[in-house]
Amino acid sequence: MTKIRRSARTVIFKKLRLAFRSRSFLVLFLIVAMVASSIVLKVSKKTFNISDGKSVYVIYSISSDIDNALNLAQLKSDKYQIMSTVRKGRVTNIRLEYTFPVNVTIKGETVEVYTIPSTVKDILHNLGVTITEHDEVSPAADTFLKKSADIKYVSIQYTSGSYDIEIPFKTETVTDDRKVGIKMLREGKKGTERVYYTEKWVDGVSVSRDETGRSVVSKPVNAKKLIGTADPKDFIVVTTSDKVKCISTLKPASPIKLNAKGVPVDYKEKITVKATAYTHTGRNCATGVKPQPGYIAVNTKYIPYGTKMYIVTHDGKTVYGYAVAADTGAASSNKVDLFMDTQEECAKFGRRNVDIYILE
Repeated sequence: MTKIRRSARTVIFKKLRLAFRSRSFLVLFLIVAMVASSIVLKVSKKTFNISDGKSVYVIYSISSDIDNALNLAQLKSDKYQIMSTVRKGRVTNIRLEYTFPVNVTIKGETVEVYTIPSTVKDILHNLGVTITEHDEVSPAADTFLKKSADIKYVSIQYTSGSYDIEIPFKTETVTDDRKVGIKMLREGKKGTERVYYTEKWVDGVSVSRDETGRSVVSKPVNAKKLIGTADPKDFIVVTTSDKVKCISTLKPASPIKLNAKGVPVDYKEKITVKATAYTHTGRNCATGVKPQPGYIAVNTKYIPYGTKMYIVTHDGKTVYGYAVAADTGAASSNKVDLFMDTQEECAKFGRRNVDIYILE
């Protein structure tokens, strides 16, 4: 009986000793865990010093996230702008400024933006707007805003350009008492003038255009009209093959129209010069053609070879007729030599003034 009791006490004692050992181990484990956690927390703890210019908020966090620190700081307003962030080891210094709303009107549309205290110019610049010398801004661009305000911006631009306009031509009239009716001698042509201008644009819309100058690109060519003032009753057209006795035996490519006075209807120029006559010398003309009445000798400085003309003595009594400049013989500008078939004809003609009508 005594042995049984001792055995029971021994078992109980062993159990108590084991229990004591287990509890001590648990306490020791908890102490170690707490110390380890404290060390880990101390090592991983981050410090955030947040300054808004008036107050400094100190936030401790195991996270490195700045936004998380700002949320924990319980700032005076959630409208702010971070100005700088400096991190040294586990300490991060953050400087911020609170923002305020500003209403900005551009091209008639108003938007609300939040800004730190800034000039009007900087606020518009942050919106992608660059102010030029002609733009209109209210308040003025250098105004420093510290609180809510309304900003109005109007873009003003000036561009240069040009366009062309027509210059009308005039019609000149000339009269000729040798002709009847009206004839257009030259068609008119319009000219071109360039107009330069400066255009004003307000918010991309053209509002005015001012002329700054003009220049002539091409001058107009006036039309020229001939008005014949001759009396139709006295104007009878004949040709060199009709009723006109000529010394010249040359035939024009087409009939030469003459009025009743024996004057060509159409000619470029009329000159009056002295004329003498000459006949065969046994040589061809200077141009190589065989001499015949109608080929005349001229001073080529004044009448080129090949010039076609119609010649009548100044008194109108003798008609030499259709002639071509083909030979050289006249020494001056106011003299020509008319070829004739015989010496007798030359002597009879002598020296006379003649009217030469240049045809072409």
